[in-house]
Amino acid sequence: MSSCSSFSNAPDSLVSCDCGMEARIRTSWTKFNPRRRFYGCRAWRVNGGGCSFFEWLDEEMSERRAKTVILNLLEENKKYKNVKTENEHSAGNFMAYALVGSWVFFIAMWLSVHN
Repeated sequence: MSSCSSFSNAPDSLVSCDCGMEARIRTSWTKFNPRRRFYGCRAWRVNGGGCSFFEWLDEEMSERRAKTVILNLLEENKKYKNVKTENEHSAGNFMAYALVGSWVFFIAMWLSVHN
């Protein structure tokens, strides 16, 4: 069982677990380590096999990094909302033009039949 806490920013370097296999890069989605990558045994949770090898790949998220990530997510969310609003506006314009066009067509057909 290993609980190494060394840090490496080179995901292409080979890291072996206690089973002797090449460790797999996984991502933590916990509240305290969101999107933080780590090495873990390839056979972990496969039929209860594997070892409990664990080693962080990314450094712990600092307050500065957290703020950067959050600000980037907020910016992406703002862009998404703007695109969504533009698409809704375009769809509304299309429906208005279709309605006016159908009325113009209907009136033209009615006039051609009654003249």
